Amino acid sequence: MSGRDYRVNIFLRQQWNDPRLAYSEYPDDSLDLDPSMLDSIWKPDLFFANEKGANFHEVTTDNKLLRISKNGNVLYSIRITLVLACPMDLKNFPMDVQTCIMQLESFGYTMNDLIFEWDEKGAVQVADGLTLPQFILKEEKDLRYCTKHYNTVGSLRTA
Repeated sequence: MSGRDYRVNIFLRQQWNDPRLAYSEYPDDSLDLDPSMLDSIWKPDLFFANEKGANFHEVTTDNKLLRISKNGNVLYSIRITLVLACPMDLKNFPMDVQTCIMQLESFGYTMNDLIFEWDEKGAVQVADGLTLPQFILKEEKDLRYCTKHYNTVGSLRTA
């Protein structure tokens, strides 16, 4: 990791509705499925465009959750550690302010097929008591519309 990167440990939670997965034959309102079932269902093709390195967490088991509700709502949650590029502008050093982005995109869908939307209630949460010496962590969400032919872009900015 260089001085122009940052590392973050996140819980990425994605939700969508797939009516093909709706069910009525079981009494439970939702089913928690084995993560191996992820290969059998459609899921968004999200990736981190400014990612320089990433790993999934597997200790003591895969840190993945797949929950399907009766109406076909799907919750897919994973724990990931990412190393993301953060180009820095140091012309005002030592009084500079850096903004590091987390750029999320669709790999193959356009906005005609897939739109990422931030959850209105707490899309970005920071652990209580988290401090970063010499840094101020602030939330800034920026959802941009498709600017490339093949991508849908959203980004999270922290400074």
